[in-house]
Amino acid sequence: DPDPAGADDTLAALAQLAEGSAQLVATAASFCANPQADAGVLAAVVDAAQQGAQRASWAAVAAVAYGDSDDFDKDWNQKMRRAAVQAAEVAEQYARDCAAAVKMVGKGKVVQRAFCKFHAENRCLKGNACEFSHDASVLTPLPLASKTELECVFYAKGQCTRGAGCPFAHGDEELNEVIRLKTAPGNG
Repeated sequence: DPDPAGADDTLAALAQLAEGSAQLVATAASFCANPQADAGVLAAVVDAAQQGAQRASWAAVAAVAYGDSDDFDKDWNQKMRRAAVQAAEVAEQYARDCAAAVKMVGKGKVVQRAFCKFHAENRCLKGNACEFSHDASVLTPLPLASKTELECVFYAKGQCTRGAGCPFAHGDEELNEVIRLKTAPGNG
């Protein structure tokens, strides 16, 4: 494949992001089958697997929506899009495999407490048969003082799936409160 200086390789980067995310989720899925793993660690790994699958999905959607690069031929552009979409599909399956493995090792409550990130995007096709919870009350709220002094870009678009557990501020009012808490005397 040609690689001219300054070439628009955005599609390749998106495909790489989707594939790297799928690899992360595959690693998480293999860890989830460990019966000796601590339930708290498993909960974090299940969440990481979902986040990796979500990241792969976003990369695939962006790749499909991105216009053809004039620096490469049409076949190359389509190949990159297909790679991103296939990686996203694989990542989603591995995330579900991770949840199923946790249930098989007898720690199903971990998965029941994990919020379905696909449901939050209205993309979960499993409904009541989903391995993950569709009840937003399972999300652990993050105290404002623990949030980052940045606004959540996904919240601004109405797409944040972390709800009250998001590490970023949701809206100007919350951002101002986070900054106030972080800059208050004795917090430095």
